[in-house]
Amino acid sequence: MKLAMSIGLTILSLISSYIPSQVLAQSPESSSVEAPLRVTVLSYNIHHAEGVDGRLDLDRIAAVIRRSQADLVSLQEVDQCVTRSERVDQPRELAKRLGMHVVFGANIDLQGGEYGNAVLSRYPIKFNKNHLLPNVGGGEQR
Repeated sequence: MKLAMSIGLTILSLISSYIPSQVLAQSPESSSVEAPLRVTVLSYNIHHAEGVDGRLDLDRIAAVIRRSQADLVSLQEVDQCVTRSERVDQPRELAKRLGMHVVFGANIDLQGGEYGNAVLSRYPIKFNKNHLLPNVGGGEQR
């Protein structure tokens, strides 16, 4: 739950700091009535791109994201150059396939790579910082 709140706050921060100044800026001649801003956000645990059939398939993950038409995508359980996922840089590959911007935040080192969260965005990402949450109880780092 804390992870979801952290990701949600990060996404809201991205939206509030970037979109209003870049997208909603109006010239003095424009109408005084602003069109409502609609941003679609998707949260998706991709389980390192492994489906219930046991197959690694980034194309399948990309197809789900594409169908959602999301502007911002929060991804959990993402591998970056990890052996179990064929050392693929999953965040970069998904961004390339979808034509989106990406940032990755590593939570743990795993099998020669890193495992963590990523944010894909149709909008340029001007700043990012990964904040690890306190690890109580010895569970997986969040």
